[in-house]
Amino acid sequence: MKKIIIFSALIISIILVFNSCTTGFNNDSITLSLSLTNDDSKSYVTDIPLEFILKINLPLANNSLSGFYLEVSSDNGVVNNERYTTTSYNLGETAVATEINAQVIDSKTVKITYTPEFSGKYIFTGYYQLANNPEISSNSYEKDIIGVNNKIGDIELLTPENSKKRVLENETEFTWVIGVNENPKINLDLDLEDSVTGDIRIEKENGEQKRINEVSDHQYTLDSFESAGFYRLKVKLFDSSSEYSNIVYDTEDVIFIVSDDQNKPEIEFVRNDKNEIIEENNITVETLSDLYNVTFNILDEEDFGNSGIYSIKATVASGDSTEVVFKNEIYPYGTFNDTISLNLDTDIQNHNIKIIVEDYVGERTIENYSINIKKISSETNLEPRYLDNEILEYDYSNKVYNYEGGQDNLVNLVSEIITNKEINENHKYFFKITDRYGELIGRKDRDGNIVETFEATRLSQNSYTFSGYQLSEGYNLLNLQASIYSPETGEIFARNQDSINVFVEDITPPKIYNAIIKVEGQQFEIDPPNIGNVNYIENKVWRFEITIQDTSDIVVNTDELIAEIIDPNGNNILDNPLSYTLEGNKLIITQPNTFSNTLVKGMYEIKISRESYDGTVQIEDEYDNSIDVRQNYIIKFEVN
Repeated sequence: MKKIIIFSALIISIILVFNSCTTGFNNDSITLSLSLTNDDSKSYVTDIPLEFILKINLPLANNSLSGFYLEVSSDNGVVNNERYTTTSYNLGETAVATEINAQVIDSKTVKITYTPEFSGKYIFTGYYQLANNPEISSNSYEKDIIGVNNKIGDIELLTPENSKKRVLENETEFTWVIGVNENPKINLDLDLEDSVTGDIRIEKENGEQKRINEVSDHQYTLDSFESAGFYRLKVKLFDSSSEYSNIVYDTEDVIFIVSDDQNKPEIEFVRNDKNEIIEENNITVETLSDLYNVTFNILDEEDFGNSGIYSIKATVASGDSTEVVFKNEIYPYGTFNDTISLNLDTDIQNHNIKIIVEDYVGERTIENYSINIKKISSETNLEPRYLDNEILEYDYSNKVYNYEGGQDNLVNLVSEIITNKEINENHKYFFKITDRYGELIGRKDRDGNIVETFEATRLSQNSYTFSGYQLSEGYNLLNLQASIYSPETGEIFARNQDSINVFVEDITPPKIYNAIIKVEGQQFEIDPPNIGNVNYIENKVWRFEITIQDTSDIVVNTDELIAEIIDPNGNNILDNPLSYTLEGNKLIITQPNTFSNTLVKGMYEIKISRESYDGTVQIEDEYDNSIDVRQNYIIKFEVN
């Protein structure tokens, strides 16, 4: 039997204070009785409160020094020598002393509650004392045995690495999470007699059970689990003399999760400005705002078998200041993402942010970010929008706007300049948009002629929309120049610029850009599909150069470029595949080195086949755009 031997005695007092004198007191006229309200054998165990009633036969004397006491002793000596005393105890209050609390019920009755901690034989005696008069004792109430309350208190699962429990706690259950390769520990709070033994079992969600051990100690190390899933920890206590037939204590199932999560949580910086310069975790930005917001996404995505975010701690050190914690949180199991955000003071240039994220199996990610802020006095923005005013989607990774608005490729270009300087009504605004070559762009008619240039001056507002610009397929680099100025003096008050790239998906196959026929130092340019004219020069070998271009990179899928050259007599005079050089979106095709034909008068046709002999498309762009089936690249010219 597990016992703790008691060698000390306890007299714990509950003082009942009253506010009048004590004259006329006679000990012989007072009797005191002690009784136990919950007088049944099940109550005589450790950790179960015992409730006593202490009664006096006369009304309580009114004296500030009057008091009741309860003496608790064991057959081995006094339990404790502490005594609770007070001079300000009022009727109806509860006094609390070591292991005891008491309350006045009425003018003759006090209720006293005592919870034994150790097993053994106990003797309880009540006392009453008025001022300095001798104490009056009650009958002694003896309980031969206070037995052990056979029980299991807290049950914990601890991870072996750092002994920190990761636990989901809600109103109905505790759920521990451990890794599939971990050897966790079971920690038990035990209080058992020798006649009681126990059994620990682990049950998986499919009903499979495994006995771990008999209950004999406070901590057990388990073998690692072979598979992930939900498990139940069962602990039961038995009377060992009854061969496990008499259960004396049965715990609630402890549910825990074994996770095979081996992926670390992710921390992602969220861009909120297309002008942010990001090099790994170093972010540089220019702004005219007093505060600059930085946001981070925290991910531990369930789709990849992750167990979820356990904790996030984030700190910031701005300038020379010390590190400050702005996020420190523990998450319930099953939280797979969160967002943390912080506004930075732009008057301070350098900010260092540290984020530590741990998941439920202990995988940890630590990222350090350096934010460099340059505060500026003016800012210029160029923004492409669809004709319904919706902003084009911006790809921060490639720093490009993506056009997805159909085949017309039309956008409105919204230009803006902002300043934190003080301006007045006499200041005017200027905007101008140019292409990659510095040429002024504008709105075009159906024939491709510019009918309205994108330049505006002497405006009274700080933004202006240039409407109806037609984008080309591929990348469109556009540059905005903006300024605030005084028309009277010409003084520039603020000036800035912005550049954007707008991508339009390439849906057009590579086309013939031009063709040049070369004879005896002379060049004759042809603009297909128009028929070109070439001067006849007798007995001279001729050469040609054909350029095919696309807005995207061109791909040649065959080792040899198959073609025909038909002379005025209807003969194919090409005896070998064409030669070519490929430079990104430009394909330059020339005659083979063996070509030595001289010109004759009449019509020539150079035909570059769409497909090779085995049906492979010879020329296409990187998006698989090619000329239509049964079409070829045709160049015609007449020799006169």
